[in-house]
Amino acid sequence: MVRKSNDIVRFLLSTSILIVIAVVLSFKFFKLDLTEENRHSLTDQTIETLANLEERIFFKVYLTGNIPSEYKKLEKAIEEKLDEFRDYSDDRIEYEFVNPYISDDENENNKFWEKLYDGGVKFSNIEYRENGVKQDLVLFPGAFMNYKGIDYPINFLKSSSKSGAGQDMVNASITNLEYELISKIIQYTRDEKPKVGILQGHGELMDVQLASIQQSLREFYLMERVSLDENINALSEKLPVKKSRNLLYDAIIVAKPTKSFSKKDQFILDQYVMNGGKVMWLIDPMAADLDSLVNGEQAMSVPLNLGLENMLFDYGVRINNDLIIDYNCAPLEVDGGPMGDKRKKMLVPWFYSPRLFVDSVLDPYHPINKNLNNIIAEFASSIDTIQNDVTKTVLLTSSEVSRRLKSPVRININIAQFGFEYFDNKSTLNSHSPIAVLLEGEFSSTFRNRGVSDTIINSADIAYKSVSIPNAMVVISDGDIIRNDLYPGENGYKPFPLGFDPIQRVIAYDNTEFLMNCMNHLLNDNAVISLRTRTFKSRLLNKAKVEQNETLLKFLNVAMPILIVGILGIIMFIIRKRKYSKTAA
Repeated sequence: MVRKSNDIVRFLLSTSILIVIAVVLSFKFFKLDLTEENRHSLTDQTIETLANLEERIFFKVYLTGNIPSEYKKLEKAIEEKLDEFRDYSDDRIEYEFVNPYISDDENENNKFWEKLYDGGVKFSNIEYRENGVKQDLVLFPGAFMNYKGIDYPINFLKSSSKSGAGQDMVNASITNLEYELISKIIQYTRDEKPKVGILQGHGELMDVQLASIQQSLREFYLMERVSLDENINALSEKLPVKKSRNLLYDAIIVAKPTKSFSKKDQFILDQYVMNGGKVMWLIDPMAADLDSLVNGEQAMSVPLNLGLENMLFDYGVRINNDLIIDYNCAPLEVDGGPMGDKRKKMLVPWFYSPRLFVDSVLDPYHPINKNLNNIIAEFASSIDTIQNDVTKTVLLTSSEVSRRLKSPVRININIAQFGFEYFDNKSTLNSHSPIAVLLEGEFSSTFRNRGVSDTIINSADIAYKSVSIPNAMVVISDGDIIRNDLYPGENGYKPFPLGFDPIQRVIAYDNTEFLMNCMNHLLNDNAVISLRTRTFKSRLLNKAKVEQNETLLKFLNVAMPILIVGILGIIMFIIRKRKYSKTAA
């Protein structure tokens, strides 16, 4: 009787403990992440962003209802991620799942879907099989994020041409969830977005040629074209209450200028840097353009003499008057002659368009170039670093089979017919030539030892500085890295996405990601860059071994667990039988 009472007490006590644990866990999100790279854990920057939220954010998610199982997996992942966000934000994150299939009436559904689409939530038409029957479904893998009474759209399923379809796309979307959510939270909860100016007035790239990167930058920053026009207040202004100048732009982009900068414009740029302004320089020192070869087979490339050479030298780099040719390059489509009543098109290696890789020569990786694939350039030049107190980090280089052609360079569109050996006597073998360099530190003014008058130095309106506050800039020796290609449309030329390969018809290069990482780093958006550069290892099964040991693997995964449980059950039965037999005796 005592034994039976003890058993009942143990049972009730165990049940009570389990109930208490279940109740506690229902109020507290809990996850145990045992992966090597912590793929199921939030980054420190994400946790810090959530902890600093001051206002409530409400998500309405429309990926729910009677949807295929792989998309149910994405739905579950979204729910778990929002639960985790809610926990770290002290319950300032709230959400609900709304079934977009609100009615059996098709017209009523269409009206609701149109409202979602007009608000920015994209839909996907998918096909799947249910009970052997082919089904079509309009899917809304997105949400509205409501912040301070305004709805902002979020789309979870990425349809980038670099992504696969179906299950692969769902898996990629699940991996990308933290970035997609936290980037939108950062984007829409900022009291004031940083302001980025794109320089114009010196033959820089036009808006249509920068449309792709501007679209990406506008997610985080305010974008504006700005002209210097020898106006000292173009980039910064002098306030009466401050001894230094107040920046009008947090960063500026100098995108492939082709005309020389006057001394006054150089001074304006220099003092912008001295006062802490960030700059992304994309400079072509040589005049070279593929369009110039359309009407002829060759052209001469000579230095542009932009007037920025001394400035960049004083900051810590020298962009050389040369062109890089690289055997590791993109192809070019050329006319291969007549073929019947048409013209034959053929692909040849275009040595002037190097594929820039981030490889072991840049070890250890900087967060800017971590987790990037190919970057495409065209008519790039080499960069030398200058010894001074500024820290230099090489971000991109040409390959180990690249060479430098010194100015002047005769560019021939039939270069592929000559072969790479054609340049043996015309080039300098110089593998891994730097193409992009990050400079960080205190920069010396380029006008410090170049005869600045006492009037300028002592002017309260100018507030001249000879040494900068701690600052950073990125120097890239190719303006085409930021330029998107164009195609003719009904109302003029339309932009391709940056990094788009017109031959493969896909986004094949990570130019956008690289440039976004550069700007995020310059403007200290650590939460965004840490997520974009996060790396997950793909642990794939060896298909050959799986096929070779198919029967054994099926036994180990299906029959073996059942067998082990059965054996343990028999052992326990024998032990209990012997134990109670002795007690009865």
